[in-house]
Amino acid sequence: MKYDWIIIGAGVSGMVSAIILAKSGYRTAIVEKAPESAQTIRGFSRNGKFFDTGFHYAGGLEDKGPLDVILKYLGLSESLEKVPFDPDGFDILRIREPSFEFSFPSGLEALRQRLLGDFPGEKGAIDGYLSIITRACRRLPYMDLESEMPENLLPFSVHEPTLQQVLDGLTSNTLLKCVLSAHCLLHGVSP
Repeated sequence: MKYDWIIIGAGVSGMVSAIILAKSGYRTAIVEKAPESAQTIRGFSRNGKFFDTGFHYAGGLEDKGPLDVILKYLGLSESLEKVPFDPDGFDILRIREPSFEFSFPSGLEALRQRLLGDFPGEKGAIDGYLSIITRACRRLPYMDLESEMPENLLPFSVHEPTLQQVLDGLTSNTLLKCVLSAHCLLHGVSP
C-alpha cells in the first residue's frame, strides 16, 4: 500500500498528526518500535524505578475550551469526562525574590482584572498583551473558540516574534513579564 504520509512514532504527537492528516484526506501510516502506543504518557522505567508520567495537567477541557475544540476536531471530546478548572485560580505562581504570588483565574476578562489589580500602573501593557493574544488565537483555527474548526485543516508553521520580544516591547516591569511568561514552563520553552 502507498501512503501520502508516514508518521514515525505513535506518541501523542504522532497520533494527533496522523488523525489530522487522515481527516484532511491523506493516506497516513504510523510506525512505532514499541509494543504499545504512547509509551511516554504511560510512564517509563529508568535504573529500575518506574516514573508514572501520565496525563496530569491540561487546561481548556471545559466545553468550547481550547483543548475541547481540538479534541472535538480529533473526534475524541465526547468520550472524555471534562472537569473545568477552578475559575478563581487554577494555577499559582510563587516568586521567592521579591515575595510575590499570582493566582491565574479562568477566562480572559477575569485574568485581565486580576492582572490590573496586581499591576495597576501597567494597564497599557496588560491590555496590549491580551490584545495580541486574542488576535493570535483568532488567526489560528485550532485556537479560535468562536468559529468552527475547518474540516480540511492542513499543517502550517507560525513565525512570530518571541514572547520575550513582545513583552520587552510592552513593559519594563520584570515581575509582570514573569507572570505573563510563567506558562512557558509547561511547554518546555523559554519566553
